[in-house]
Amino acid sequence: MREDKVKNKFMDIPGLNKVGDAIGNAFSVFDFSFFVSGTVTIGFIVLDMHYYGHDGILQLDGWKSVVGWLLAIYVCGLMSWSTGKWIRWAILGILWHKKGGVRGDFNRFFAETVRKCKPNQENCAANIISANDISYTEMWLYIDMEESLKGKMSFLNKMWVMVAVYEGLVFSWIVGLIVYLDGCLIGKWISLNPKWCFVVPIIILLILFVSSCWRATSYSRELIKEVIVTYYKYKYE
Repeated sequence: MREDKVKNKFMDIPGLNKVGDAIGNAFSVFDFSFFVSGTVTIGFIVLDMHYYGHDGILQLDGWKSVVGWLLAIYVCGLMSWSTGKWIRWAILGILWHKKGGVRGDFNRFFAETVRKCKPNQENCAANIISANDISYTEMWLYIDMEESLKGKMSFLNKMWVMVAVYEGLVFSWIVGLIVYLDGCLIGKWISLNPKWCFVVPIIILLILFVSSCWRATSYSRELIKEVIVTYYKYKYE
């Protein structure tokens, strides 16, 4: 019993909790997503370098190898996410050009969700609730600052991570497709039999590309809805 009390007191130390939250947040938001897409992207790059016999460039000694690979993966993940996000937005901009692109779709989805949460709210602006002068960004800020919503903020961060993961993979699959086609051009896959088998990896990579775009968009919409619903539920109920 005494040990439990000591343990509870130890866990209630404010400074310790802040340190734990900081460490958790450091690995919960974008870092995880960077390492997922970065690992896939750099894996394809290493394969392409292997095609041309450049394996020696990848060899490092001891701790330099670990640090070098982690840094390379992180940088590749960062580039994969930023480029994948741009690619996804560009594709949706083409598909939704009649709706005003990604911004137009966000405005409608935002306003529609707000009206469902607050039926009496009329003439709601696209991304600003005129009656309360609250923007989507300010909703995030409210949830982040509200002490009772720390658990909900953690959940929203995880959804944000999933959006970033899939956006990064959008670019990773494109890199994979380029590397595979490069291998075909230099005869690395010439032994495939029957010959039509070389199309199978292309189809798989294209399916992964489309599914990553779709999942990123799906998580993004769910995230918007969760933020709005959480804000209205705890702000006005």
